Amino acid sequence: MRRRQFNQAIAAALPAALLAAAQPLLAHTPFNQWRVYRRKHLLIGCHKDAPPTYELAKSLAQTLEHHLPDARARVARAPHAYRIASLMATDQLDTAIVDTALAEKIASGQGKFGVYGKVAINRLFSFGDLQLVVLANMPERHAGLIHHALAEAYPVPDTDAPSALAWHPGIHHAG
Repeated sequence: MRRRQFNQAIAAALPAALLAAAQPLLAHTPFNQWRVYRRKHLLIGCHKDAPPTYELAKSLAQTLEHHLPDARARVARAPHAYRIASLMATDQLDTAIVDTALAEKIASGQGKFGVYGKVAINRLFSFGDLQLVVLANMPERHAGLIHHALAEAYPVPDTDAPSALAWHPGIHHAG
């Protein structure tokens, strides 16, 4: 009788143990070191479907490396826009370079981006049709530091121009 109870207990616990062990594999970033890397580096997302985003992201990383070396800015290139939306929706990516239409789709959860729901993002800097978007929960001080560092190297965007995507309140932070 004890053997049967033992086997039943093992059989009941096994699915939960397997799920717990597989949980890291179900996420975008299965390695704990990747989480540590993301905490130590400001990752600027871009995607391969829009080559200009990659060039701009590299330029921004260099600018931030010069003005904010402690941010340790790096480029994180995703295979497509859906990965950017997915990473931002799950708080795995704080910043990304995307075009204005894509930013609005991600923020509103329109079309194929509906699977991720509405993603709370704000604009932090504008480069014509390309936007540096950040998660809305980014601390104002951090957003202000990034915005002011970029303002040293790029034309300051018109923050009064109407847009469907709000500016991050940190752009007014003294930095």
